[in-house]
Amino acid sequence: MSVSQPAPPSVDPDVLHQPDISFAAWCLEQYGVNRGVYNTIDLWFYQCGVKHIVSRRRIVIDFLERLQATGRKPRTNRLKLERECWRRR
Repeated sequence: MSVSQPAPPSVDPDVLHQPDISFAAWCLEQYGVNRGVYNTIDLWFYQCGVKHIVSRRRIVIDFLERLQATGRKPRTNRLKLERECWRRR
């Protein structure tokens, strides 16, 4: 039996192409993730080999969507990113 994965969230392409500070503000508005947390997540995916900024932002959004779906909120719970890179499944 396979479990279907939720479709990636539909995001206005303009959001993905905004300057970094605007994208970080959007993440704060949508997910409650401040700029420091966003930068940490962004750096982590970059170090895991996702070099293209638009692709990385899509993955960051997918990551935050999945995190939000678990009911965890980075503001209230510690979020620990392990050394092993998270992979889209």
